[in-house]
Amino acid sequence: MRKPSGSYQLLQPGIRYRISHHVITVTEAEAVAIAQELDGLFQVEVTRNTMSTGLDPDFKVIVSHDGIPNDRTVPRAIRAIQDVASRHRGRWTGWDRLELGPAEPDRRHHHDDDQDISDSPGELPLPLKSDFH
Repeated sequence: MRKPSGSYQLLQPGIRYRISHHVITVTEAEAVAIAQELDGLFQVEVTRNTMSTGLDPDFKVIVSHDGIPNDRTVPRAIRAIQDVASRHRGRWTGWDRLELGPAEPDRRHHHDDDQDISDSPGELPLPLKSDFH
């Protein structure tokens, strides 16, 4: 079926992605605290903010998860990351995606269960099992 002009699907079904969220902080201690709290649910990395002008926040936490996202994965991840960031004076500034390729056939992922409607970060259909990290 042909898509109407102007339609765009950000995340294609059946495609694996690395979703990377960006959180900025003023101090390294704040960035490390955010990374420590999110480590285990996500892959985390603390770096210097190379876009800093000296007046801007100087540290960035890159928070990533790999897998086949569904329509709830990214919004739930954003809420969980924003909750943690706000406790440590961090600010979530957005996310990007990297296409990793087609999904492996005949594998069911834990987040495919449409019955999960929890908003608890501990129960997110995120990088807790399967091929999510």
